[in-house]
Amino acid sequence: MNSASEDGGEIVFIRDAEKTKRELNGKIRRSAKFAVLVMRDEDKPVARKIFDTPLLFSVQEAKGLEYENVILVNYISGERAAFEEITKGVDLAGIDLGEASGGLEYCTL
Repeated sequence: MNSASEDGGEIVFIRDAEKTKRELNGKIRRSAKFAVLVMRDEDKPVARKIFDTPLLFSVQEAKGLEYENVILVNYISGERAAFEEITKGVDLAGIDLGEASGGLEYCTL
């Protein structure tokens, strides 16, 4: 996958902890700069329990929309096979995992 933008981006992985989710929700709930994405419409109820934002979309709804920041909910744990297909060929050496070490670490929200 190649970016269509010349602007750099950042990927941040967070630990799955209630405190962390509450803090993240508090930071984004009234911001127009953050969108929350789920794979399918039926995944929205789980995300709505965590994030109090009107900017909650399925992948199909988000097509063509642009947001400065995007939070992906359950993209890895909920769709493991699809995620592995999407990331096939991605070299972990080229990704800054921040706190994560020893391989790709992710949280289930």
